[in-house]
Amino acid sequence: MNWTMVVAVTSGLSSILVVIFAAFLYKHFSAEIKVLFYMLAFTGLIDAISFLNWLSDISIETVWISHIITLLHYCTFMWIFSVWSENLNVKKAKRWSILAFVLFWALAKLTLEDFSKYDDITSPIASVILMLVAASIIYSRSLISEVNLFQDTRFLISTGAMIYFAGNLVLSIMVNKMIDTISIEMTTMLWTLSWTLTFIANLLYAKGFLCQRAA
Repeated sequence: MNWTMVVAVTSGLSSILVVIFAAFLYKHFSAEIKVLFYMLAFTGLIDAISFLNWLSDISIETVWISHIITLLHYCTFMWIFSVWSENLNVKKAKRWSILAFVLFWALAKLTLEDFSKYDDITSPIASVILMLVAASIIYSRSLISEVNLFQDTRFLISTGAMIYFAGNLVLSIMVNKMIDTISIEMTTMLWTLSWTLTFIANLLYAKGFLCQRAA
């Protein structure tokens, strides 16, 4: 088993294990963290299917699911971030952005993107927006002197989200080009980076979940 395989397996297992870990803490979760749990459970299942598909000789088409996951990620995280917003106008703006993104996503499927390929337009746009919003929450939490950041669910989940979307940004932009033109070495490097940052994000999610028990 080479290093790339180790990273891939570790990342995939972390996506499944973080859901199992969260299930034991579910009764302690606030409403928005429960929503995050269900989203991670769904994407963890997809990761498991994709991994088994990769290992087996059976080819199951899963590319189209990436489009659904992009929409799910944006709606879930933006709603969570809106719940954490103290300013009413900011809260409303984030929730209206969900509707705007859903409309943009639907329009993109009809005109710009193909379900037979990865979503290299809507996914990068969603990633950039969510990274910026997550960064704003990280910054605002860091300004509160009373908050122990490493025991703060909002800080930890937002940091995990920012790392996850940063790790997948370049990959989501280049994934269709990688399939056709980019060297195997570059493709391997980008996937390895993405898997590594996904693993780190899952660790931060797990820590954020654990903090809910003491909340």
